[in-house]
Amino acid sequence: MGGINHQPCSHYLRWSTRLSRAISLSRAELDLANVALEDVIVAELEGCRESRYNLVSHLKASLASLQDAKKMISDLRHVMEENGYKDLPTLHTLDLGEIGEQLSQSGLVERQAWDEMVKNMRTGTFFANLDLFTSALNDLHYKTSALMMVFGRVQNRSLSEVAEENQSSNFRIAFARLYTSWSSFHAHFLASSILSTEIWYAYMGYGSLVSTKKVSV
Repeated sequence: MGGINHQPCSHYLRWSTRLSRAISLSRAELDLANVALEDVIVAELEGCRESRYNLVSHLKASLASLQDAKKMISDLRHVMEENGYKDLPTLHTLDLGEIGEQLSQSGLVERQAWDEMVKNMRTGTFFANLDLFTSALNDLHYKTSALMMVFGRVQNRSLSEVAEENQSSNFRIAFARLYTSWSSFHAHFLASSILSTEIWYAYMGYGSLVSTKKVSV
């Protein structure tokens, strides 16, 4: 979604928007897979048998969008390298600690994720953030694949009983690991997005997300 897209400048907006779109689609498909799982469980509890096709289909779609997101990172990196990308000077002149505190108090970012992304970008430029995103997407891909394998092992069993009785291959474990990783990734991706936005706004004199008052450069 546009809310987690990175630096709002025209130079790279097309590629960064495609990246955030692929990420949003992947997470949306995971949530739809969870809905499909709940449909199966509800049907079982009502004495019916619901097809698990939608569950598997949404997980496959989530995987496909993760692959797309990794390709978008590769494309964005290529364009940045071709254009001789350099971080804006405001990355090193702004009091990002104070800005992070204001953003955190306003509910815009998680403070720990903000501090980690500031440190990462200041020591390794925005390319370091892209490396972190790629690693995180690889982890999400692995855990989504692992979840699909768990459902393969319980395909002939009642999912409601597997969950209620904590039977072997309990899919709740793999689902929880995947959702936890998604939460961490989203917090860091959003923090990086807000960081890029604040740096751009300050450079252009457009104020801040916590203060719409324009400032002189």
